[in-house]
Order: sequence, then C-alpha cells, then structure tokens
Amino acid sequence: MDKVLVLVGHGADEAALLLYRKLLDAVRKGGKRAFLVMLHGEPGAQQVAKELGKQGITSAKLIPLLLAPGHHMEKNIVSEDSEIHREFSARGIDLEVSKKTLLEYDSIIDAITKVLDE
Repeated sequence: MDKVLVLVGHGADEAALLLYRKLLDAVRKGGKRAFLVMLHGEPGAQQVAKELGKQGITSAKLIPLLLAPGHHMEKNIVSEDSEIHREFSARGIDLEVSKKTLLEYDSIIDAITKVLDE
C-alpha cells in the first residue's frame, strides 16, 4: 500500500481547525490519501493512528503545517519520543518525517508574497 500523508497542525480553536480541514480537503481532492493530526486538540495522534491501523496502513509521511522550525517541530514531530511516534509505532506504522516547515518552501513564500502585494 502507498504511503499516506499525515498533515500535522498545531491546533487551536474551531475556526483554525476549519482552515486545517479545508487544506486537508484540497490535498485529498488533489488525489492524495491524507489525514490530519493536531498537536493540541482533535483529531489527536492516538485517534488518527488507530484509524490508520484499522485501515491496514503501515507507512505514513508526516507533513508539518508549521511556519518555522522550533519547539513543536523538534519535540512534537521530529522526536522519536513524541506522542505521534509512540502512537503510530504502537500500531506498526512506520513514519517518514518531512523536516521542512512551510516557510522553507519557495512556493509558499511566493504565494504569501502575491497575497501581500494585492
């Protein structure tokens, strides 16, 4: 089975979660098999890992939805001691972690620049 994408957001209030879900829907419409995990709030790592396990998924790529590297990137996403790694590992799901944050993608910077120029 192909590796699925797991988008990792910081989490916040319901308004922010709606935006994360909008991005998830766009990724899925683009033909990718993707899920969403929030560092704070729902859906959490345990919930998503459980769902992937039920679907027989054994490999996933974590894609951080953070603007820049920092505490959450290192402690909550990259670290093998993180809740995400523990939950997915417990269900036999191997993780590949993208260590790039959003502002490390030229296309994201270009998109932001275009919006600021409007």
